Amino acid sequence: MSYIDIRWSGSPDAVTAALAALGDPRLAPEGTTPDPRIAAFGPVGQEVIAGRLVMFALLRVPEGTEIEAPEGVFAEPGRVSEAVTGVFMEGVPAVVTNYQARAILMGMPGSAEGRTLFDDIDDALRAAGGTAWQAWEYANEIKRDSALVQQVAAQFGLTSEQLDDLFRQAAEIEA
Repeated sequence: MSYIDIRWSGSPDAVTAALAALGDPRLAPEGTTPDPRIAAFGPVGQEVIAGRLVMFALLRVPEGTEIEAPEGVFAEPGRVSEAVTGVFMEGVPAVVTNYQARAILMGMPGSAEGRTLFDDIDDALRAAGGTAWQAWEYANEIKRDSALVQQVAAQFGLTSEQLDDLFRQAAEIEA
């Protein structure tokens, strides 16, 4: 089956409200039934564009399905991809810059209120020291299949699909 991946962006409040209204289980009240038109809710992140904090989210819908973005949310044209429901299969970059990796992780929730995944990873690698810390701090590029990425994924319980999604999102960030 063909799916369309739609990227929504806007203010964090607008995107969060829109996803909750569609029944995204990460944001909607417990017991809310997700909109049946949505095949999968993709990753959510934040970035600063022109000095403003912008939140983005990916939605996967069957090709031909119409999902209107609510007021205050911008919908980029969908891109077709063949996939198993819930897995975003568009090309996964083999490499992102250290800046792109850090920027995407700064937009992901961490282990506690007010912390990001970046904070958690940074603290863990600082504590570990050694070459992992040096690579995290000074490498120009972060490779998807590197030992560092595999170590971090294992330590923080990130699946291969989650890593792929993080690399896809990170690749879209420009300095």
